[in-house]
Amino acid sequence: MPDADFPDPTRRARPGDGGTPPMSTTDMSARTRLLLPFIAVLVVVLAVMHFVIFDLLKRRLAEDKLRTEQQTLEMVALAIAPDLLAGDIAKIHDTLTEVWAERLWWSSLTLERHDGRLLFPLHRPASPPQLDLLTAPITAGNRQLGVLAIRSDIPATIAQSLRVLINMEIIVFVLLLGGSALVVHLQGRWLLKPLAGLARAATALSR
Repeated sequence: MPDADFPDPTRRARPGDGGTPPMSTTDMSARTRLLLPFIAVLVVVLAVMHFVIFDLLKRRLAEDKLRTEQQTLEMVALAIAPDLLAGDIAKIHDTLTEVWAERLWWSSLTLERHDGRLLFPLHRPASPPQLDLLTAPITAGNRQLGVLAIRSDIPATIAQSLRVLINMEIIVFVLLLGGSALVVHLQGRWLLKPLAGLARAATALSR
């Protein structure tokens, strides 16, 4: 019979014999169960943000920009109507050249008479057909004098706003991810560890 002061070499060490016990499979599965709901919520929130809210804001920005461009074009058409009625083509060229120079995102700016004759510019510019085409009639009373038209690169004009939205989306993702990790950590510290300690104490008392 071995001496009581010396450990029995045939006896295997058990996880509960002294020291810090390793994390059990139950602890790990509990942590996983706590983490899964937060991951699910995070995925749903990000999907809604990216495919619904972000897309809605993008369309709204494009619609607002198109509306602004149309209003600008109509104001220019109204401004050059007296010159067109008077036949002052030189003044019309000066006005439209200045307006076009201030709006680099306009791929083209054309002025045609009511009979289709091109008045501005001197040669019809080549413009990608996929760009948005906006027109504004030039009238004097009930008489149509001509048509002012532009092709505008709307996506380029809202690119800066879209970058702001993308940055906001990234910030929200980081905050949600960090918040989920913090909540799971605190739950594990305040809930799982005390429960694991009680389980170990109950196991020790039962021996």
